[in-house]
This record gives sequence, C-alpha cells and structure tokens, in this order.
Amino acid sequence: MADKTQIANLALTNLAAENIMDIDEASESASKIRTVYEHVRNAVFAEHPWNFCSEDVQLGALLTKPLINYTYAYALPTELVRLNEVYDSHGNRLEPGDYKVVKDNMLYCNVSPVIINYNIIVEDETKFPPLFVQALAAKL
Repeated sequence: MADKTQIANLALTNLAAENIMDIDEASESASKIRTVYEHVRNAVFAEHPWNFCSEDVQLGALLTKPLINYTYAYALPTELVRLNEVYDSHGNRLEPGDYKVVKDNMLYCNVSPVIINYNIIVEDETKFPPLFVQALAAKL
C-alpha cells in the first residue's frame, strides 16, 4: 500500500527527477506535486470504473419531471465523480441513450426506480490498489 510521498516519488522517478523525503517538505518538487495532487487524483478517479471506489445505490424519482423526452428525474449523489452504469430495478443495464445526465447533477430516464454504479473519491492512499497508484503517478 502506498502513501502520498511514495506516489509522488513514483511520479518523480517517471520524470527522472530526484525523489523527496516527504510530500510536505519545502522542496520545489514536493511543492509542485502538492499543487496538482488533488486535482490530478480526482481526474484519475473519474477516468475509469475503478472497483475499489465504486458504490451502488437505488435512486428514487424526484417530483420534478423533465420537460421533454424523459419521464423521470433523479438527483445524483453529491459525491459522484463518475457514473459507471445505470440499471433498472431488475438489474438490466440501460444503454447510454436510455438516460441522460444533465446540469445540476441530475439523471433523466424513462425507468423508475433506477440503480446506479458510480465512483467516489477515496482520500486514504493506503486503500489505492497498485494499478490505480501507477495511473495516478503517471498522470502526476
């Protein structure tokens, strides 16, 4: 399991730069990694349906209805960073054309209720699997 300093050092090694002792040290390399770390980490969470950070939840339809094309509106979870899949109540996967994600983190579709699988942000680096650590270090 990696910590933030180890992830930073993987990134620095990929760049043939000198490693750091601690992510919070005053070096230029540590400062630059700290500046971009959270943004890049969150982008990597949004790029792939990572199993370690995915959750399933059944959504209930809102009283507000979409104006056209869809019957139901749902509020997506606030912690959602990537919508991986949408299912009907029987577990049948909906195709992307069967639903639409719109502004204000809303989902429109013609099925009620729906179950979604989505990614959240995991802030504890010790929970990151090796492939995620590699992807994050490569992006840093």
